[in-house]
Amino acid sequence: LSALQAYERYANYNPQPIGGQTGLLPSTRQGNPDIKPERQQELEVGFDMGLLDNRLGLEFSYYDVNVDDLLLERTVAPSTGFGSRLENVGTMTNKGFEIMLRGVAVQSDDFNWKLTGTYSQNRNEVDGIEGGLIRLPKSFGISIARNGEPLGVIDGFYYARDASGNIQLDANGLPSRATDENGVVLRQTIADPNPDWVGSLINEFTYKKFSLYVQFDAVQGFEVFNFTDRVNSRSSFGGGFRDAQEIRGELPRGFNNAAYNIWERYIEDGSFVKLRELTLSYTTNPNTPAISNLRIFIQGRNLLSFDDYTGWDPEVSTSGQTNGVRGFDFNE
Repeated sequence: LSALQAYERYANYNPQPIGGQTGLLPSTRQGNPDIKPERQQELEVGFDMGLLDNRLGLEFSYYDVNVDDLLLERTVAPSTGFGSRLENVGTMTNKGFEIMLRGVAVQSDDFNWKLTGTYSQNRNEVDGIEGGLIRLPKSFGISIARNGEPLGVIDGFYYARDASGNIQLDANGLPSRATDENGVVLRQTIADPNPDWVGSLINEFTYKKFSLYVQFDAVQGFEVFNFTDRVNSRSSFGGGFRDAQEIRGELPRGFNNAAYNIWERYIEDGSFVKLRELTLSYTTNPNTPAISNLRIFIQGRNLLSFDDYTGWDPEVSTSGQTNGVRGFDFNE
């Protein structure tokens, strides 16, 4: 059972100073007196075991979660005076499993080495949405919830292709967007920001009073819409490296402008492995009554990223912590 925020049923006001006095500004989110909390049913099974005097441990869990009265923000008509409204729009399922393996590779009086590895998969699907889909706010309508697909897939224009799946080019070598027989431009799901799997590997080394903590995180099998690249490729913004490709003769003249509104062009693999955390520390016991234990450390986070993403960081979400809009890079 998911709770609503306080006063979510009402169109609230936000404090706004006016002429040095306290004023109120209407919220952009419309109130909805009919909303109710999500209801969740979950089946979870698993086990936790230790072997070899707990030097080796294994944890496993499988879950099947069904959510009714799914709460999502829906864009509303500007004529209402608001931008969005929170509604109960359908159902959602999450099915997956998690595995954690931990072990002590070396254990002695002076030196210890502990390892922890995790691996998880989740399959998500929404359904029961009236009209088949909702375009989620804070994404220019690009991120959507569509029946039968994962939450937050990216919907957009794609290349016209021939029967073999190759991109169709005109006599000048330029691409175009896919259309139906009446010339109407088509849209479809062009990217999924939900990863195939997530994992981590943690190494903890201890030598006498020194310790070293190293954590690698991996997120694999998801896509990012590099909207920043799309904006930069516009001629009025300088064209970026894509105009340079035309200047060098790598692309025919006019290719960049022809492909600008083909959003599939800006979809990239976001898979990465990151050195998430590195901590080196020293622990001492000062001979003072005020301090019994002192730990001195130096720490770094997100130090290295191994990926093929051309933007700054594939682990990006332009709308912050929202669950629906992810994998959308807009000047982040």
